[in-house]
Amino acid sequence: MSARVKSAEDLETNPGADYCLILGYQNENNYCYTMFNSRDVLSAIFLVLHGERTELANVGHNTFTDNNYHLVEFRREGDRLSMYMDGKELVSATDGFCWRRFVQRLGVF
Repeated sequence: MSARVKSAEDLETNPGADYCLILGYQNENNYCYTMFNSRDVLSAIFLVLHGERTELANVGHNTFTDNNYHLVEFRREGDRLSMYMDGKELVSATDGFCWRRFVQRLGVF
């Protein structure tokens, strides 16, 4: 799944601006998502299971610092989940549970 996105946030006044891609959505308590964040500690792949969020992998740096359009992607290859921005892989994680149990749907919030 991919999308061309840009933040409309003022990054000076909101340094925690983000965009997220949701995959494997079952309900509000069970899904996987990626968070692309303008702060250095918040960009990651997450699993929400029974309402509890678990970080599967952290990028370790901010993923955007401007209000330009960027191509963001959340890829699945078997049990491997990968997060890309502008064609570059940022981080990946392995989690078979998310993909065996959940119906795959696209969502952006």
